[in-house]
Amino acid sequence: MASAQEVAEELVAINRRVRALQQRSSRLKRKVVVNQDGPSELGGGLGDLAEGLRLTVPPYAQRVLAVFILMQQDGLAAAHFLAAQNKLAVDSSILNTLRHLVEDAYLALSIAAILEVLNPPTSAQQWSELLMAGRFVVTYRLHTWVMLQNKKGVAPSRHQIVLAARRLTPSELPSVVSNRLHRYWQGHGRPRLQRKWLQRFRKTYERKVGV
Repeated sequence: MASAQEVAEELVAINRRVRALQQRSSRLKRKVVVNQDGPSELGGGLGDLAEGLRLTVPPYAQRVLAVFILMQQDGLAAAHFLAAQNKLAVDSSILNTLRHLVEDAYLALSIAAILEVLNPPTSAQQWSELLMAGRFVVTYRLHTWVMLQNKKGVAPSRHQIVLAARRLTPSELPSVVSNRLHRYWQGHGRPRLQRKWLQRFRKTYERKVGV
C-alpha cells in the first residue's frame, strides 16, 4: 500500500499534468452524445472533421483513459487505441479529433476519478478494461522496440520478444493485472497460444520477428 507521502506526490504530479493539458487543450467546444444501447455520435462543435464519426467505445471508457494515463498522457497513442477499438480507418485529421476527445475526457475527471482508473479490478468488466489497455500499451511500446531492432538488421526471436513484453508491461498497473499479462505473453504455458499473439503482433505492425 502506498504511503501518505507517495499519494501526495502522485496528486501533485497529476495536478501538474492536468494543468499542462489544459494549457494545450483545444478551445473548440465539443459534444459527445452517448447512447448506451448503440453507437455514440460526435457532433456539435467538431464541424466537418467529426461529421459522421461514430464511436461504440467512447473516449471516457476506462480502457481508453487507462491507455492515456499509462502512456504518460500521450494523446496520439490513446487516439490510435480509440480508433482501433472503434474499427476506424484513421488519417491525421481523425487521429487529431480523437486525441482532443480523449484529452477532454481526461480533463473532465476529478483527481479522485483519475486515481481510480488504475485501481485493482473488482469486476469482470474492470478486468477486461485494464487487460485491454495493458495489452495495447505493451504492444505499442513493443512495436517501437522491434522497429529499432529491425533498423539494426536484427529480427528478434520469440524468446526476446516475450522478455521485452514482460519488461515493457507498465508498473503502474495493479500487480494482479500485470501478473495476468505476464502469463499472456507466455501463452499461459501453451506455445500455440504464444505463437498466436506473436502472429497478430507481426501482422498488425508488419515487423520482422524471428522464431
